Amino acid sequence: MIPLGKVIKKMLLNWRSQVPDSRFVFENNGHPIEPRLLTYHFKKITKEIGIPDIHFHQLRHTFATRCLEAQENIAVISAILGHNSVKTTLDIYTDALTFQKRTMIEKMENNRLLTE
Repeated sequence: MIPLGKVIKKMLLNWRSQVPDSRFVFENNGHPIEPRLLTYHFKKITKEIGIPDIHFHQLRHTFATRCLEAQENIAVISAILGHNSVKTTLDIYTDALTFQKRTMIEKMENNRLLTE
């Protein structure tokens, strides 16, 4: 389960009030929308608003990377992403950890833990 923030919750409740009989957020005649169709609409919208060509799945990677850069708890990030282990998350997002390594060294220098 992924917890919802207040903004998303408000948007979903508003949507639910407009379409009370719908079982899905993204549907096609009462059935879940096909992933291909979701990808099609995503590409169409991003093109219309001038966002460079990106894949829908890149949003997941961006989310995970930003969480790591913010030094959030790796176990929580891993759980939200649905990974079976923290190791999986670390294996996939090692580039984001480079930023954390640099930040940690700078903090240590600023705290005079590392001196000349």
